[in-house]
Amino acid sequence: MAQVDCVNNPTTGDPPLASFFNTGTDGAGGTLPGGSPDLNWTMSTTGINGPYSPAIVMDPVPAAYYTSPWPDCAWISHQADGFQVGNLDVYYKFTFTLACFNSCHESYSDPGVFCLSLDFFADNAVSEIFVNGVLQNIAGMPVADPYNYQGFIQANMVTVSLCNNWQPGTNELIIHVQSGPPYEGFLAQASTNVPPPISDTAYATICNGDDYVFGPDILTAAGVYTHTFATQFGCDSLVTLILSVNPSYNTTTIDTICNGDSMLFAGTYYHTSGLYTYNGTTVLGCDSITHLQLTVNTVTAIPTFTNVLCYGEATGSIDVNAQSNPPGYTYALDAGPYGTSNHFGNLLAGTYTVHTKAANGCIKDTTVTISQPTQLSIPGIATVEPLCSYSFGTFTVTSSGGTPAYTYAIDAGPYTTNNVFNGVAIGNYVIHVKDANGCIKDTAVTMNGPAVLGASISITNEPCHGQTLGAINVTGTGGTAPYTYALDAGSFGGGSFTGLGASFYVVHVKDVNNCLFDTTVQVTEPASLGSTVTYSDPKCYGDTNGYISLIPNGGTQPFTYSLNGGPFTGNNAFTGLGASIDSISIVDNNGCTIDTVLILVDPDPIRMVDVLTDNIRCAGGSDGIIQPFAVGGIPPYTFAIDANFFTSNDDFTGLAAGQHTIHIKDRNDCTLDSIIELSQPPVLNFDNVIITDAACAGTSTGTVSLNGTGGTPPYMYATDTVNFTKDPVFSGLSADTYHYYMQDSAGCMTDTLITVGENAAIIIGNASISSPSCYNTGDATLTINASGGVPPLRYQLDNNPLQPGSNNLFTGLAAGPHTITVTDSNNCSQTNTTTILQPAELKLQLYANGNPCEGVDDNGAVHVRTSGGTPPYTYTWSTDPTESSYHNGITGLPNGTYSVTVTDEHNCTAFGQATVGYDNCCTPDVPNAFTPNNDGKNDYFRARFKGNMWLEKMTIFNRYGQAIYSTSNLQEGWDGTYNGVAQDIGTYYYYIEFYCGKENFNKQILKGDVTLIR
Repeated sequence: MAQVDCVNNPTTGDPPLASFFNTGTDGAGGTLPGGSPDLNWTMSTTGINGPYSPAIVMDPVPAAYYTSPWPDCAWISHQADGFQVGNLDVYYKFTFTLACFNSCHESYSDPGVFCLSLDFFADNAVSEIFVNGVLQNIAGMPVADPYNYQGFIQANMVTVSLCNNWQPGTNELIIHVQSGPPYEGFLAQASTNVPPPISDTAYATICNGDDYVFGPDILTAAGVYTHTFATQFGCDSLVTLILSVNPSYNTTTIDTICNGDSMLFAGTYYHTSGLYTYNGTTVLGCDSITHLQLTVNTVTAIPTFTNVLCYGEATGSIDVNAQSNPPGYTYALDAGPYGTSNHFGNLLAGTYTVHTKAANGCIKDTTVTISQPTQLSIPGIATVEPLCSYSFGTFTVTSSGGTPAYTYAIDAGPYTTNNVFNGVAIGNYVIHVKDANGCIKDTAVTMNGPAVLGASISITNEPCHGQTLGAINVTGTGGTAPYTYALDAGSFGGGSFTGLGASFYVVHVKDVNNCLFDTTVQVTEPASLGSTVTYSDPKCYGDTNGYISLIPNGGTQPFTYSLNGGPFTGNNAFTGLGASIDSISIVDNNGCTIDTVLILVDPDPIRMVDVLTDNIRCAGGSDGIIQPFAVGGIPPYTFAIDANFFTSNDDFTGLAAGQHTIHIKDRNDCTLDSIIELSQPPVLNFDNVIITDAACAGTSTGTVSLNGTGGTPPYMYATDTVNFTKDPVFSGLSADTYHYYMQDSAGCMTDTLITVGENAAIIIGNASISSPSCYNTGDATLTINASGGVPPLRYQLDNNPLQPGSNNLFTGLAAGPHTITVTDSNNCSQTNTTTILQPAELKLQLYANGNPCEGVDDNGAVHVRTSGGTPPYTYTWSTDPTESSYHNGITGLPNGTYSVTVTDEHNCTAFGQATVGYDNCCTPDVPNAFTPNNDGKNDYFRARFKGNMWLEKMTIFNRYGQAIYSTSNLQEGWDGTYNGVAQDIGTYYYYIEFYCGKENFNKQILKGDVTLIR
């Protein structure tokens, strides 16, 4: 950036100022010492030479305006409007003088930076800018658009910053603008910014406890201090001192170590408690004294322990009593984790290291050895065995090891000091030895002896009940041979005993050691031979289906059987027996016998002694009855008829005529079959029926005369099954089919269908109809089509008289329902209703497409949807009323109302119209300048729009953010006043809230600035 040197008196103090001197035709000039004088700039073509072409420059030039955003510095703003006729180039020339001043009105030479910022609001092209004759190379300057004149409302803003080629004194600025069509120009705003003043600052550093002289003050604390010094020209000069105070150190460090460790301090290792001092200097040169207060901590740990009681067990333990300062310990055994418990239990014999850690981390290690006794053992057990299996022996136990004295026990018995166990039976045992520490040694022993004395006994039982042929033979086992034997209270001798009856006996066995064995045995006999007899007599008279079955009891299986002296077999059942007296013999396996006599009898024969019958009442009926009565056989009886099932019911009803077989069965399923025949009367029928048809279709003049045959006369007649009469004639009948019933004296009934005829009915067919040409016209025709009846036929429509002759054509009819009546030569008539249809009403529905809010209003369209009438349709639009076509729409329409006439195939017509407006849109247009000078031109600032727009609020703010105008009426605008006072020329800011479109739902906001020009 360019630097502008102030070459007059060099000074320090107040900030530089920018002063502008105008030169030109008015010759005015002056300085700007921080105020806002009324000063004009001069724009001129005078002195434009060299590369510059002559140009037209407009007069008058508006005044420059000044504001001061900070004290003693200037902000200079110039606004220029240039307008001319024709596509000409314009050169704008500005001259001014730049100098620097202080508040003493003295120039100083401190260099400053000067930049000029130009804001172009233009529709023209700025092609060249010269500063003191030097062409500036600047990108992004405005480009001309000769066809987009919108005033200054929609112009683009381009900012150009000029920071080069400025100089103290007179400066020349030339702007070359390429002008467009008539009434084109540019609006430029130039600003100069001068940097704020630079103050002098000094820096100093002292150590804590030292001082610093600054003017009249003696400073000891760090901080920022200011003092005003006078310059050589008598002007004030403000100096700022930033004072820093570095610390001096005198510190004490307190530390501890464990007994046996050392601490490095100032290059020396210390391992005893004490206070140590080091004197030094900081890196900033200030004093630094450091003290070390060192404490050596010790830990005292006294372990106590319990040895293992029994060899190989984990019953040892260690307890630790520790002392240190500060207290609070944790303990560990060997490589185990530290914990708060000082007890370690369940230990095996061995050597252990106990670690005691104080709260400060110091550790004391102690070695402890836990011992154990020798292993307890039983080196020997002496045994004395018994002579008999049921006598007792002795164990004597010897022990060693462990911790004497010993106690002894066998199996689950109590411990005692006696090592001899007497009265021990043969078997397996466990000997327990316990020492003084409660350690136990177990060993398994066996008391041996002779085998248990016993006997092998064989018994011969009685073959038949009540005999004495039993025997007992004994052989000794176990014990010590040889053996002798005795039975009950007899003397000892051999082991064979015979001639015994059935009973219980005590057998005695003695070995050579006089050991005894006794046992009780039994000589048995079979139960007395008997039998249980079941039998069945022959079921029916003369049958041979009786049987006898025997189930023996007692005796000895297997058994054989004989009937009436026949051969013995294993079959205990005898079948196929008739009435007889029978003798049955049974022999068991031992030859024991028993005989039984039994008598079989058969029942009397079945006979039917009587039967009651009722014959069939009506031919083909099923109301016959048969009831039989039986004697003989074995009551009770069951009965069946034909192929039906047997039941206890002997009364058979609902039977048809013919032969029936009656079956009688007694309790033993013995049967008797008998044939019974039932009769019936002849079939009841209608005969010689006389029918007279109805004279006219639809009348009730027919008759029917009935007569019957068969059944049981006399007969009665009816049209249902209830209301019978003796009269066989039925009259007043219309053409139809009738159901008649006839009943005879036995109540038998028959029926028949009889049809009564009539003359042919009049049939009215579909009418031939010609519908109305248009909706609600009366030009329809109708032709009646009929047949049947008695010709000739005549025709009538609605309530009008009959047509003459046989005329069936009706004309001039309206749409709707009509009643048709046809009458034949017998005055029989038939009526029908038909409906004449008409075309639907020709209806139109018009749709208008509005114009958008952008561009020319020629995009509207109207389309019509046609219904009813008779297609095809033709359309005549109001845009060309002399021409009809098949187009149902027109396009390219400006806003307005349009109509159409639609004609259908039958020249029926319909008319409609629609209005083309703007779509649901709006295009607001807010100007960026206005001139409220009461000349009737651009006196108000307001928002203009195209389309549909509703204003909610428009507010105007000045540059201080103060709201000076507000309205919600689009037709109103700001006249450049506030509370009746005209506001200054300058930039103001607007904020507009409005709804865009027809529905008023699309809320939008516009905000920007506007320039007030007078």
